[in-house]
Amino acid sequence: MGSLVLKKRDFSRDDTSFESLRKEGIRLIQELSGGVWTDYNLHDPGVTMLEHLCYGITDLVHRTGFPTVDYFTGEEGFVPEAVGMFSPEAILPCGPVTGDDLRKHLFDRLEGVENVWVEALFPGLWRILLRAAPGVDAAYLMAEATDVYHAVRNLGEDLLEVVVLTEDPYTLEAEMELDGSRSPSVVMAEIYHVCNGLLAPGIRPESHQAMLEEEVELATVFHGPLTRHGILSRLGRSSVVERVAVTEVIGAVRKVEGVVSVKKLCFFKGGLRHFVCIQRENKGSVLSLAIPGHDSDNRVALFLEGKRLAVDIDQFKGLYSALEFGGRRPVPHDPASLYTLPEATFRDFGEYTSIQDHFPNVYGINAFGVPPSYPEERKAAARQLKGYLALMEQFLADGMATLDAMPDLFSPEPAVRRTRFGRFLDSGHISGMDGLRTKKEPEAAHRALMKKYDAFHRRRNGFLTHLLALYGETVEKEPLRRDGSYFSDTALDEALIQVRIALLKRLPEISAHRFRGSRPGHRVEGERNIPPFQMKCEILLGFYHHKHDSLTQAITRDSLELVSDEHYLGLHAGTLAADLDADGSGHMAPISPAPKEPRLTCGAVRELMVSIVPFRHNLLFDSLLRGGGQLNRYRLVHLSDCDDVQIAFHMGDTWVYLGSTRTIWRAAHLVHLLRRYLMYINMATEGMHVVEHLLLRPRSFGTDPETPPDGFYVHGISILFPAWTDRFASDVFREITMEMVAGQLPVHLQPSFHFLSFDEMQHFETLWTRWQDAAAGGDESRRDELADALKTLLQSR
Repeated sequence: MGSLVLKKRDFSRDDTSFESLRKEGIRLIQELSGGVWTDYNLHDPGVTMLEHLCYGITDLVHRTGFPTVDYFTGEEGFVPEAVGMFSPEAILPCGPVTGDDLRKHLFDRLEGVENVWVEALFPGLWRILLRAAPGVDAAYLMAEATDVYHAVRNLGEDLLEVVVLTEDPYTLEAEMELDGSRSPSVVMAEIYHVCNGLLAPGIRPESHQAMLEEEVELATVFHGPLTRHGILSRLGRSSVVERVAVTEVIGAVRKVEGVVSVKKLCFFKGGLRHFVCIQRENKGSVLSLAIPGHDSDNRVALFLEGKRLAVDIDQFKGLYSALEFGGRRPVPHDPASLYTLPEATFRDFGEYTSIQDHFPNVYGINAFGVPPSYPEERKAAARQLKGYLALMEQFLADGMATLDAMPDLFSPEPAVRRTRFGRFLDSGHISGMDGLRTKKEPEAAHRALMKKYDAFHRRRNGFLTHLLALYGETVEKEPLRRDGSYFSDTALDEALIQVRIALLKRLPEISAHRFRGSRPGHRVEGERNIPPFQMKCEILLGFYHHKHDSLTQAITRDSLELVSDEHYLGLHAGTLAADLDADGSGHMAPISPAPKEPRLTCGAVRELMVSIVPFRHNLLFDSLLRGGGQLNRYRLVHLSDCDDVQIAFHMGDTWVYLGSTRTIWRAAHLVHLLRRYLMYINMATEGMHVVEHLLLRPRSFGTDPETPPDGFYVHGISILFPAWTDRFASDVFREITMEMVAGQLPVHLQPSFHFLSFDEMQHFETLWTRWQDAAAGGDESRRDELADALKTLLQSR
């Protein structure tokens, strides 16, 4: 099977020019009416009308030839987000993934550090090592680094500890011969800068603007984590310097401009001189170079032709600080300053001028019209021609209105409810047009006509699919399918629109931080603390309506208890419709679909709580929840010896009595209201919980390198779903869900899926909430106790 290729337009053959359109029009006229028309000369009125129509078409063609950005530009200018596009800084960077990424992010966000190192310990655990800047409080820096890490923590990873390294200073002792080309203070400052770069190298960002001036591509500038203080392309050694050979230092010093020879060089500490190498004393320290503050502290002697040179210590310290710290952390930049949006011009593409205004006055159809003295027959002919041409012009005006509505066509806003646009032509556009119309409300009729032929759901889904495809994302129908009696095909298409809009609007966060985990113990009112991957899965599965984390709250909030069918029948064995009427079927009437679904308000819910028998007992049984949205499972029962109309629900092999009212109308209203409520409960209790096993580890986990880690905590993640809703009762839907969720996870994580009953989910959510509270409060013993209970629950499934 050959590949499908879209052919490009051949611009060497312009078939939309005036001459081409005129030629094609005459050819078609000759085919249709060649035997009855004239010789097609310029004076022929038919040719005149053809030429004016061709002129109108060329105007429309001309309006399609502007730069693409002009079609998405409003009076406020070009706003990429308004048409489903994103700025480079929003869509190109990503969260830290590798150790180098994490170093970049930490150095960029922590103001008080000279260098950052990260160590990967047991699978998923990190240790952060910091060298603090002079005068920075170590405790404050550790807390800040912990917060910065947890804000970008990846799934299945965690922070074991943050260590602020202590200084292990060595004094430089040397004798050097200079050539006299540079000031001794300048040479000495550069010598110390070179030596310090070997003992305790710092991270040196490059400014973003400098990178652009070197013509580095924008994608390279925004590669990896988004940094505010420059591009960290040269991070230096990935670990702390353990030892430095003195010969390496001598070789580096000899390269300093102005140094002729190094007669002697060693490092002095604690009364000992080190001529071979120096090394840090312990894992909690970092090598450093003692900088002389006074002349008496200086052990570096500089000579010129055997004569010792004087060094201005204050000048030296200023020059050294400029070399060592100048430009270490460029000022924060605005990412938008690194690029320019395409130049755009606002154009009113929908502006329309009638071609009838360009006809010669003799036709009587332009603004001058037919003189009043002309006979009525002549005026009627002009009106007839005007109406004939207006039909052609309506197509032109609608085409221009479509161009003008391009921002709406690609808008990610839910308020957009049409994809076909038109321009209503009145007397303001065509002289005397209002007098030709016969309908009372012609503009409303025009809108209705446009709506009738607007395949809104198909076209809207098509535009949104195109926008998502720009970023490599798709939305499949299958996870959103529900029972056909719950939702029509139109409702499914509407759900697809809402899902695609939700995904598109959250795409920058989902894309850049797709593998980021939640923040343990982080609580913000009105904000869900969930990983972006979970956010994406909830959108793709149709859980985008969730506003909170609890999956049981929608039922317990109305004081209901979900019970099995058997349990409910055991409690209410005398309330079956079959007991009220042995024959039953002769008196049962199906319920017609509602012309308009009732609104589910707080008052409507209270009405249900007092009218439906199970709700009056604070009960909701399984089959009512799962099948209560299906209208064909309800019947109205009107017994001959009773005035009440009873509501029956089909539970497997029997009919269950749900309540009764005085009228058939009210009984049907209650059924439709009950359906809406049960459909809401199904959707409101659908969702997922994500538990990263590593976060449940004991506080001692990973501190002893001799003890092998518990396999439960390594690369493990549990995904919990409700088992009680209509969709999750289906094995097919469960398989689709597990496959989709697993496809969104990093490949090194091993997911385990759990489908919990309502009681099990309540128990889990209680433990999970308490564990999060303990983590937020810093109660380590309580946190470990609850983590162990969660581990037991997950392993028992």
